[in-house]
Amino acid sequence: MEKTHRTPHAVQRLRWMIAALLSCLGSLLLARAVEARLVRHVDTHALRLGRAAFELTQGLDKTAQPSAHQPSEAAHAFLLNGIRLLAQTSHLNGTSNDLKTVLHRLATRCQTPLLAYPLSSTAQGSPAVGTTSGGPMPADLGPQLDTPLLQNFGSTESYLYCLRPKYSLTAQGIEAALREFSLNGDLTAFGQIQGLYVRSSGSYHQLLWMQTEGAVRFDRAFDLTVDAPGRDVPTLPRPPGRRTLSVALDEAPVLNSYAVAGDHEGALTAYRDQLLALGISVLSPPTPGGTKSRSLVARTERETFLILLHVHESQSAADPTRASAPTRRKAELSITRLLP
Repeated sequence: MEKTHRTPHAVQRLRWMIAALLSCLGSLLLARAVEARLVRHVDTHALRLGRAAFELTQGLDKTAQPSAHQPSEAAHAFLLNGIRLLAQTSHLNGTSNDLKTVLHRLATRCQTPLLAYPLSSTAQGSPAVGTTSGGPMPADLGPQLDTPLLQNFGSTESYLYCLRPKYSLTAQGIEAALREFSLNGDLTAFGQIQGLYVRSSGSYHQLLWMQTEGAVRFDRAFDLTVDAPGRDVPTLPRPPGRRTLSVALDEAPVLNSYAVAGDHEGALTAYRDQLLALGISVLSPPTPGGTKSRSLVARTERETFLILLHVHESQSAADPTRASAPTRRKAELSITRLLP
């Protein structure tokens, strides 16, 4: 019964993390254009990203270290439609000034380019990852911009996220990044998202370091014509339809969503029959007022999954401005592996 009550929160944390990661990426890329009225919106998503990742990693760390008295320090890797996000937990015993020092050091590191930009435009393209141009910056290349930062310091929660640039933020460096991005569509041409989320209680601070790793190809991650990068849950049958979302934690799928074509009202029942035919235990949580259930709990020998039917309504594309315009209903079936 206790696990049933916690189930929606686990799903919500995963979805918040996905939405918040994308929101933070967009905000960092456009940080200089964000108007004052959007600051609260950005702050909300930045906090949600940290909270969601923090709760997920804390649950795993407690499983690995059952003693509540042992501080959790571990590394985890998330995959969102093939986009890799690394997370490292640690802790700090110290004053608020000590924490500010840690945040300041990260902000300073964010100003250091991952690579020095090419000193001349050549057909060779950009230097390989892990190499530099090998020399000091010429003084006549114009002013250098500061790295975009999202940051907030509080008594119980703090964060700092940055887009650490690949090249120096000068006219030539920005030109090199745009040229590289135009060739492969990889957002790492602009840099790498790095961040720190902190949860504080007095002088004890729990730290969660995060950064993207490897290619960030939105054209592949969110291609509407093929399966999203990732893999299906190996212990469950795959639902029909295109895989639209795939989240993995430490290489194991934790959340997959599939587009439902045709009769979405019968999709959950059809999938339930698939599970039962394979001898998988299925529970249907009770619904208030006798309404039709849109959720299932499936249990294999070692794992438990929450299966949800999501129905979205959107206005017809023919005239979206008319209040009386007909709506279209789209549905997705999601499978979430419940963490311990």
